[in-house]
Amino acid sequence: MQYHRLGYEKYFAEVLLAASSLPTTPFIYDVSYQFSNEFVTKHREQLFQWNSSLLKAHERRIQLGRKNRLITDRYLSKLRSVLANQKRSVVPIGSSVNGLNGKSSDLDVVLITDHSDSKRKDFHEKFRRNEHFRRNQMNAISSLLKNAKLVEPGSLQQILFSNVPILKFKSCDGITVDLQFNNIGPIRSSLFVRTCVQTPTSSLMPNMLSSCPILRPNAPWQEDSDVLILDEGCVYPDISPAEVIVKMIDYYSQIDLHNVSIDICGKIYQRIPDTTEDSFVQLLDPYFPEDISPHARCTVRNGPSLVQQAFSALRSDLSAGKVPKFFRVRRGSATFFESIKARHSKRLEELDKKLEESEKSRNPASNGAIQGILSRLCERVFAKDCRFVQVGSSVNGLHSDNSDVDLVFFPTDVEKRNKFFKDFHNNGDFKMQYIYTMSKLITREVENLGIPVESCVVLHQLRALTPWPVMPVLCKTHANLVGAQIPIDDVVSMLDSPQVSIEWNSHNQMPVSELAVRFIDYYSNFDTSQHVIYIEKGLTSRRRQVSGEVHLLLVDPYSRMTVCRSSAAAKAFAESVTYLRRKMTNGQFLDSFPTFPEASLFRTQTKFQSWRVYARERKVVVDKRMQDQSSEAELQDS
Repeated sequence: MQYHRLGYEKYFAEVLLAASSLPTTPFIYDVSYQFSNEFVTKHREQLFQWNSSLLKAHERRIQLGRKNRLITDRYLSKLRSVLANQKRSVVPIGSSVNGLNGKSSDLDVVLITDHSDSKRKDFHEKFRRNEHFRRNQMNAISSLLKNAKLVEPGSLQQILFSNVPILKFKSCDGITVDLQFNNIGPIRSSLFVRTCVQTPTSSLMPNMLSSCPILRPNAPWQEDSDVLILDEGCVYPDISPAEVIVKMIDYYSQIDLHNVSIDICGKIYQRIPDTTEDSFVQLLDPYFPEDISPHARCTVRNGPSLVQQAFSALRSDLSAGKVPKFFRVRRGSATFFESIKARHSKRLEELDKKLEESEKSRNPASNGAIQGILSRLCERVFAKDCRFVQVGSSVNGLHSDNSDVDLVFFPTDVEKRNKFFKDFHNNGDFKMQYIYTMSKLITREVENLGIPVESCVVLHQLRALTPWPVMPVLCKTHANLVGAQIPIDDVVSMLDSPQVSIEWNSHNQMPVSELAVRFIDYYSNFDTSQHVIYIEKGLTSRRRQVSGEVHLLLVDPYSRMTVCRSSAAAKAFAESVTYLRRKMTNGQFLDSFPTFPEASLFRTQTKFQSWRVYARERKVVVDKRMQDQSSEAELQDS
């Protein structure tokens, strides 16, 4: 291959220019390993146990990577067949090539738009500065992927305004892909990290740039892009992983990052004074010459203090004989259930019995009773071209002897229905009068009217289970029954008809008690600030919420916004499932179904939490508004 040497010499000159902001001569920093050496000698047996756990976790990760490797390789080949040509290349980066891939790792790729350095640089400048050009390029790639059916419908997401713009999507096999444009630095750094992972050496960190010519910044990036996915063979250095971690804690607890700068080769320099009020870790990475500022690779505010505090605390824990959290190898939700089952198997069996008895004794609301309620309400509020439509548990099969009867006011005439919706959403006075009148009438007939949001949460978790989901993603498998495109009149007709079998069987054989425990474990690790649940897709996507209040984002196919509007719901939900998970470990909230008397302690502990106060305040406002409304006679007149 003919490489553009002139371009690489220019690239290397930029690297040297970026490095020139740091002192050219590193100095020897006085670091003593006395603490770590004594700790290793004193706790040899304990370190051996920790090391065994770390190695087992690493082997599990390698085995999992081997299983996912064929799928990833196959999909990468499809991407290349669609996007690559004589000018363009698709290069994998990150965990898919550096040997650090895990269960939830994405497939990160870089699309090289042209092998000519000058043309690629022109593209990069235009892509970075021109939003319209950036959108057009992402739209063009999106169209190619859609036409080739390489993306799951609705999964394409353009992240346009981040430091590195990304086209994010998901394959039909469930592989999450992040596609970047012309980002050469990660290609080089991926090879660097992989080389560090594979190098069999007892040194904590050799000088890779000196020992491996291909890693030098002036080496052609095309050679880096040919790196294949890491081989499964594991090479362990003479020093154990547990000892490496102890020595790393010892090392960084002594390094004063307020006064020194570091580079990726293990060298230390005199720190350059900060040009801003914020203090950053000054880290030089020669693979990113565009970062002229020495701290641009690590832009965490107050980074030196955070690093020093963290490693000093870890060293104190080691001195006190405490096991750091990272030595406790975190396992999946299956292990959490297995621990519950091992300790409280009888309680789980009792829970299954109670759930089975409850299901057998569950009596649907009487059709005659429902029709009686409908008739009484019709006499009060109906015109001939309006009706109530049953929704919720009375028609969806989740009814019980204490279920509510949920109704929707539905004008049957299309023109009048559209006019009603327009007035309801655009006329505040009409909306308030309608809500007040209808609420007073309905509360006479039915108590506890409402549609619970938590049903959507349960649906998502049941479809997110592995290896087999409990429920299908109905909007995909039975779009003719539940799709958002179905006319509303057809939906009303189907609600009036008997329930239709969806002809779908789950291979999941978990008992209901196990599903309940896994439900709590799943959501106790769910970050509501970083993810949104799509009921239509049966998946979650990363969507960071930048506003002050974090909402629980539940998006169903029938609404453009989350069905959970309360700003207090996310925190309330997170605290609840975390509390349940902690108590389930001790055997609570299992066989106490359905009364759960231990829940009274949670209510007491959270009495003054912000979300409880918010709920109480909202209730007071609603009650006061109702008290100020007109009399019963005025209601009858209206």
